[in-house]
Amino acid sequence: MASILSIAKKLNKMYDEEICIRGDVIPKVNFMPTGALAADYSLGGGFPKGRIIQISGRPHAGKTTFTFTAIAAYQRENPDSMCVYIDVEHAIDIDFQCAMTHVDREKLIYVSPTRMGAEAIFDMVLEMQEAEDIGMIVIDSVAALASTRQLNADIEKDLGQAGNIAKSLHNFCRQVQDLVYYKKNILVLINQTRTTPLPNGALSFSEPGGTAMGFYPSLSIRCGTRKFINKSGAETTNGEDAIGFKIVFNIFKNKVSNISRGGGYITYKYDTGIDTSSDAIDIAIKAGYIHRPTNVTYQIVDLETGEILTVDGTECSFRGKPALVEFFNTHPEFTQEYVKKLHYSLAGNKEVNLELLDKDVLDELRAEENSVENNNVKDNE
Repeated sequence: MASILSIAKKLNKMYDEEICIRGDVIPKVNFMPTGALAADYSLGGGFPKGRIIQISGRPHAGKTTFTFTAIAAYQRENPDSMCVYIDVEHAIDIDFQCAMTHVDREKLIYVSPTRMGAEAIFDMVLEMQEAEDIGMIVIDSVAALASTRQLNADIEKDLGQAGNIAKSLHNFCRQVQDLVYYKKNILVLINQTRTTPLPNGALSFSEPGGTAMGFYPSLSIRCGTRKFINKSGAETTNGEDAIGFKIVFNIFKNKVSNISRGGGYITYKYDTGIDTSSDAIDIAIKAGYIHRPTNVTYQIVDLETGEILTVDGTECSFRGKPALVEFFNTHPEFTQEYVKKLHYSLAGNKEVNLELLDKDVLDELRAEENSVENNNVKDNE
């Protein structure tokens, strides 16, 4: 009688690929840094390659900007690949997004499907996956997809929403997941959180797409209410005098990392894009890599030795946070190298567990997720 190892070798030869792999040589999941330190820390290294990812949230939460940030990072890491953004909503300001995230337009294919049913869009993505230079593919959004039947129906005729997209989306995910895994690229599905007022005044949350959106993504991220940043660097709900904004998010499903760190954020400034300095400083303070011997004193320490750093013969000790931020902004080479070391020290370190988001923000995002899960259960009973 043949051993299981000999049968596994036979199957590999029959299918001409390594479909049977011994447990001690299974390849590890590779992560692509998103280009945002706080996001990579929360995710345990970045976006997983070869996987489907869902980014959801309410309107104006920053889902598309978050995704374009990841596209730019993918382009930097894979200069020979072409990324694809499918604008189903026809609502994007491409100039704004590229300016904020530094996406290379020459390495981006923008698809604006007009009068295309979801089935045709899915077929298009499956065909694109066959390309040898395919990179990250983004569908924005699942909520905007309409079946061919819906598009061709009279506007007065109510076809309803339930099941119109869910079945085709399920079949699409079933087919595309193998292709994404084989190519080791990334498929991002942007989704929307819908709200319904309840009689007691509370809000009930749901997401389009049916159960496929819960099963197939290996990583699911929910963006919360966007925060604006004023001239003093403080967070505010008023966007009129803002110089930037902060995207906050929670990770509510992560099948590819055993690091659970709750949520994270990305800070942007309207004139420069990602505010790497501010995010790096906040994280370094929380991690103890920037010391505060007094309430107004900030000292940058070496990530390996713990000694106070010296740059150009001057000790890195500052009075007031604005002076610290100014130092990072005026020393781009130092900032770039410091962020790399900070990323290496924190992103994959299981022993570090920082709470990046305030409790009220996390509670808000978790309440939304619980409501979505409950509504999905009711829809499928």
